[in-house]
Amino acid sequence: MYKKVLAVSLLALLSGCQQMNGVMGSVNSTLDQLNSALEPSATTVSGTEICKDYRDNEIAANKKWVGQWVTMTGQTKIISDSQFGLTNQTVFLKVTKNVDAAFSLKPTEENKVMKIKTGQRLTMKGQISGFSEVGGCLIHLDKGSIQS
Repeated sequence: MYKKVLAVSLLALLSGCQQMNGVMGSVNSTLDQLNSALEPSATTVSGTEICKDYRDNEIAANKKWVGQWVTMTGQTKIISDSQFGLTNQTVFLKVTKNVDAAFSLKPTEENKVMKIKTGQRLTMKGQISGFSEVGGCLIHLDKGSIQS
């Protein structure tokens, strides 16, 4: 009798854990959707326009671009925990031959970044924080999120 009660109790406990995992997965999915909905809208850009603006007049380009939310598509070049003094997880995209974009990721992107590979084509969203000229144009973006 004791074994039957124990077995039934264990089954009930396991069933409850599975249901709880399903509920938590649903909550996490809802929170991800809510976070995406609360982000500002973004302009889709190639990066070439941004770099041209910076090469023409850095002061004017900073006024025009810094703080703007943009989406860019490119090939994943580097996926790193820290790069060039950055402390966040960072994804570098090769946008064009001479244009790269460094997206410093939001902490909520950890599950998504675990699934991507170098060389994969991605669309990312972020807020422009600056620009540098290092063997080509490098656009710096904060609050990055992986869109696809």
